[in-house]
Amino acid sequence: MYASVNLTGTYKSTANATRVLRQYVHFKKPTATDFVVIYDDVALSAGNAIKAFMHFQNPTNTILDSINKTVVSTGSSRRVNSKVLSPAGNVIITTDNASGTYTGGAGKTYRTTICPSTDSTTCSTQATSLESFTIHQPLANTTDALPSIGLVSTDANSAGIEIGGADPKVAVFAKSGVDKNTVAFTTTHSSTAQYLVAGLVPGRYDIKKDNVDLLSNILVDFSDNSLYFESTKGAFQVFIVGAPLPPPVSIPEVVLPVISGIATSSVGTSTATITWNTDVNTDTQVEYGLTTGYGSSSNLKDTSIKVTSHSVVLSSLSPNTTYNFRVKSRDAANNIANSSNQIFITLPVGSTTISTKFRAGDRVQTTSNLNVRSTASPTGTLLGTQSIGNLGTILGGPTNNGGFNWWNVNYDSGVDGWSVEDYLQVNGTSITPPSSDTTVPVISSINTSIDTSTVTITWSTNELSDTQVEYGLTSSYGSVSVLTDSTTKVNSHTIILNNLIPATTYNFRVKSKDAAGNLASSSNQTFTTQAPPSSPLAAVISNIKVSSITNTSVNISWTTSKIASSQVLYGLIDSVNFKTTEVNIALGATNHSVNLTGLIPCSKYRFRVRSSITNLESLGAVGTFATSGCTANAPILDESTKEISRTLGGELSLVSGLNNMKITIPSNSITPSSSFFQLQSLSRNEFITSITAPGSKRYSLAPVYHIAAFNSPTSTISTFAQPITITFTYTDSDIEGINESTLKLYRYDGSSWYELSGCSVNVSTNNITCTSSGFSEIVLIGDASTTTASGSSSSGTPTSGGSSAGGSSYSSDSSSTSGGGTSSTGSSQSSQSSGGQVKLTMSLYRGLKGADIITLQNFLISQSLLTPNSTTGYFGPLTEAAVKAFQVKYGIVTSGTPSTTGYGSIGPITRAKINELLGVKTTSTVSTPVSTTGGKLAKPLYRGLRGTDVTTLQNVLIKEGLLSSDSNTGYFGPLTEAAVKAFQVKYGIVTSGTPSTTGYGSIGPRTRAKINEMVGNL
Repeated sequence: MYASVNLTGTYKSTANATRVLRQYVHFKKPTATDFVVIYDDVALSAGNAIKAFMHFQNPTNTILDSINKTVVSTGSSRRVNSKVLSPAGNVIITTDNASGTYTGGAGKTYRTTICPSTDSTTCSTQATSLESFTIHQPLANTTDALPSIGLVSTDANSAGIEIGGADPKVAVFAKSGVDKNTVAFTTTHSSTAQYLVAGLVPGRYDIKKDNVDLLSNILVDFSDNSLYFESTKGAFQVFIVGAPLPPPVSIPEVVLPVISGIATSSVGTSTATITWNTDVNTDTQVEYGLTTGYGSSSNLKDTSIKVTSHSVVLSSLSPNTTYNFRVKSRDAANNIANSSNQIFITLPVGSTTISTKFRAGDRVQTTSNLNVRSTASPTGTLLGTQSIGNLGTILGGPTNNGGFNWWNVNYDSGVDGWSVEDYLQVNGTSITPPSSDTTVPVISSINTSIDTSTVTITWSTNELSDTQVEYGLTSSYGSVSVLTDSTTKVNSHTIILNNLIPATTYNFRVKSKDAAGNLASSSNQTFTTQAPPSSPLAAVISNIKVSSITNTSVNISWTTSKIASSQVLYGLIDSVNFKTTEVNIALGATNHSVNLTGLIPCSKYRFRVRSSITNLESLGAVGTFATSGCTANAPILDESTKEISRTLGGELSLVSGLNNMKITIPSNSITPSSSFFQLQSLSRNEFITSITAPGSKRYSLAPVYHIAAFNSPTSTISTFAQPITITFTYTDSDIEGINESTLKLYRYDGSSWYELSGCSVNVSTNNITCTSSGFSEIVLIGDASTTTASGSSSSGTPTSGGSSAGGSSYSSDSSSTSGGGTSSTGSSQSSQSSGGQVKLTMSLYRGLKGADIITLQNFLISQSLLTPNSTTGYFGPLTEAAVKAFQVKYGIVTSGTPSTTGYGSIGPITRAKINELLGVKTTSTVSTPVSTTGGKLAKPLYRGLRGTDVTTLQNVLIKEGLLSSDSNTGYFGPLTEAAVKAFQVKYGIVTSGTPSTTGYGSIGPRTRAKINEMVGNL
């Protein structure tokens, strides 16, 4: 049996002298003495030599041997013999012409066969080992067009037709459940092949030309339901796709993914996070809206690498609004599953932080007769009540509404629904004696089932417990699976980890916690994922490199295991929906290099490399690069990018440590249907050392940001139909040395400064909000604080439009020029002695502001413990370090923390010493009177809060002798927290734990009730 093709015309090898003719030959079970023989009946020009370069491969595509043979003359033919070295597999044969041309004529053939060893001379008897073949024809004459195919018709049984590709071909996609399909087509070159009759399932079928056998009993692989043809000069040959004949398979029924574990978390005024699980790898999307008709959808993600754990963050939501939503997941077979309708309610503006008091699956108990409502709202339908001491299980929440945190509770008896957390506690507090069970579960039988990118981990415990795995590339792990079986605990545990790296060793440990809270963790374990299987045809991508980065271009290179095409997909988000022109299609390459040009300076990009062989595509993983060209060559430290709709608008945030930069894009502010917005944090040092602050302004210690908007990866947006709102959250330490009331956001465009419009500062929340009509570098800037002779803080008025010391100018970012900042003078709240000396009258610690801090800082400067010009009025880390040095100098305290020993804070002893050195007599100081008009506490209190409720709390703690008489500052700091703990211990409320677990150190319902009981006695 052999494959042959008639050659006509002249074929030049100048385009690729190493590959003029190429064959892919598959054979089965040859004997060890069989030969591969190539016959070439084409007449040669004088002096030319034909060689055959043979790769012998086994079924797993491993190259066993490579032989370069010169064709020898046998009569009028040229022939190359080479021994078959493998029991079964593939032979890729390339013949080359070092120079000159091939001249073909009528009746000339190029053929391949396998001959038994008994006929190695003439090969007149062919072995039966040859199964199938592909002939890639000679390079076409430069004046002769390549063949092409046009579709004529298909019968009713054909499901679809695809025409095209590097080598023109027709693909017939068989219709499910139909035994035979036909398709008619035309070719531009002579060919009698007009009709295909083929089966649907894997098997042996006849391929016919006009009812005349071309080849009989060819092995055809229908595993992908397609059969490919290749048009050639003067002939029509079969191109077999896939591996040798697989066992018969049945077409499975459609099975939809199973969605479970839908949960909402991190619900704020304008955002919510939706999470869920699926039993198979699927993509991720959420539909949401004000009705069950939805109307909005999140961006579709996880389309390339599908997952079983899903998470979507919804943004630009309306405050205090009930939203309907459903989650959607589609598997690799395009089976899509939709969940039932779900709801969540966003927080009202100004609402408190979402509680972390409970989590789903927690057992809780009521501490009072408690209402149960249909929704998380004080106005929700009252379903009934639960009596004090009743038990239940947390199903969902929290949702903050009406000033309360609500949890969805499945009570053991009676009505179920939403209840306020203030009257719920984790089962096992003083109402119900804690469990005597202190024995951790015993973990055994840890086993793994490993694939290339997934692993299934199973284990057993001797008692019912939950299920979780920590894992990572080191024994420090770094990743954790979703907690399962937390409500209905189990003895047999299973976790599936997805999206792992092939051929990689992972560390892991399993964890199980019983109903009493006893947690068991296994010792460290390891597993190694499998290497990906080699496809007999697909190229393997490796060695991806990014180089030659400039402001507007970059080079991306990679290698492939086989000759394939070259293309780069790129963009600003992971979907990389832009691409370069595909090259190396006809000839292919193994070393690939693509230049991306026309890029935007100072921008972060995503990319994937792509190489294909005929219809087989290989994709690299998503990578990133950043163009140069940021101001002062400052490198990009972090970045966040989002595609935002013109009609909906949206928000984009970048969190850097404790800082949060957020931009809000109104609807219809951009012209395209959607655009890309990118937020970056830049290296601050390079920027501030190269660019002078505007006028007499002073840089804050906050990060430097770069904001950009794009129509595409090569086109930016410079103007907006409506102003963009920019909100920045800073820390107290960011503005040390700056008058807070003078804070502004400034934009630097590469040569000039622009003050953003309409800036407003909220000193209680450390937020500044401005609007801008353009994007570039954004920096938080203000006036340096100064100190008057009396110790009060003041600042000068900035001059708008003036020239800075460095020569850069600045002006307003709006059409109407603002007049600059206004001066402010802080009034001293420190007491004075009869001699006029300012004295300290209250405890001071890190985070406080005010005139007492200025008095303290002036004193520390006089002691040479602070540098001059450090009187900022803010107790920051520098002031704390100076206080520590003072305490050591005078032997007051030498170690510890502000909350334990007072080291670094101003308490009674340190304050007395400072007042003594200031020349103030302190023996007859009068304590600050305690207010007797404070109202009762109405909400939870914890460290970091400020306000009259905190003052009321501190007054009670002062009366209880747990705080000094001058500690009613209105700020809940470490001293107040320590006093609350002492109060809770004193009255047997709680004696250990943390504010977030047991409430130790914070004001919850029981502590608040006891405090309110005492408020009337103040």
